[in-house]
Amino acid sequence: MKIAILGLPKSGKSTIFNCLTNQIDQKTNSFGIMKVPDNRVEELSKLSSSIKTSFAELEIMDSESSQIFNDSSEFFSDEIVNSLQEFDAIILIIRSFNDPSVPHPFGLVEPEKDLEHFLLEQRFRDINMIEKRIEKIDSEKNTLNKKNQELSKTQTDLLRSLKNEFENGISFEEINNNNEFKKIFQESFFLSSIPTTIVFNIDENHIDENLENYTKDIFQAKIYGKLEEELLLLDKKEAEEIRQDLKINDYSIQNLVNQILKQNHIIHFLTTGEKDTKAWQIKSGSTAVESAQKIHSDISRGFIRAEVIHYSELLKSGSFSEAKKKGILRTEGKDYIVKNGDVINFLFSV
Repeated sequence: MKIAILGLPKSGKSTIFNCLTNQIDQKTNSFGIMKVPDNRVEELSKLSSSIKTSFAELEIMDSESSQIFNDSSEFFSDEIVNSLQEFDAIILIIRSFNDPSVPHPFGLVEPEKDLEHFLLEQRFRDINMIEKRIEKIDSEKNTLNKKNQELSKTQTDLLRSLKNEFENGISFEEINNNNEFKKIFQESFFLSSIPTTIVFNIDENHIDENLENYTKDIFQAKIYGKLEEELLLLDKKEAEEIRQDLKINDYSIQNLVNQILKQNHIIHFLTTGEKDTKAWQIKSGSTAVESAQKIHSDISRGFIRAEVIHYSELLKSGSFSEAKKKGILRTEGKDYIVKNGDVINFLFSV
């Protein structure tokens, strides 16, 4: 899964990037890998005495821009828009801390205004794309025969209807539920179609604006960015104790990751053995044979059956063999819908 981090200069993009990728210094690197924290993987690895422990990964990019921002600046450069087509999700960093030594590019620190700036420009970009498609179809209309002219008119009418939905502020989720527009969304790239998580980068004196009108349909999280970056210097246990003492567990990087996975309907199944214990990312609703494909095409192609048990039941049993004796190790076919936390042993023949 590939995630792009967007945000205005001085919003803390690099700070959040460092926290996600566990990098202390991001001066020369805007791309990193995040190992998704998962206690289940660690527990199963101990149970199986695995030589290797492999966590699921997220690919994170901190978008860089040389733009000088002011009130009339575009948030999305053409370069950024083109690059976003390769990503599965966006993390938008909104600055919600006040630090006189770090000037805001617009002058005042106003989270509500920054968020509105992003959402409006995102929508205008999509509207502009629709307008260009209409212009292109209209310019070619005279070269078509009568039948194709009628088809092009039907297409432009539909595009104008879609444009009207965007201009009236209808959310992408609502528009996407209209079957009439499905084909357009399949054929064209819309910025609004990328799942976006809003991250308010806060500190102890954070600005708590009334953002209800903007965030009610959007996944969001609050992160003590600078503090989380400082906690990278400590060991895991000590950092967790500090979060508990400060009562900020709900504002942690772990909470942000959980939000992103939930928004993108990502779950994990696990495999475990002496060689390796590993978490595998799949879309919620994936079948057993589709999940097998994540490991290797041969397993999917030669799929026979899957031995399945939830990780918590496996931990209680102590081993696959004990779970089998107790009758809680299930045998499932290729159409079985894999659940989050399933531990699976695939049987196949090629």
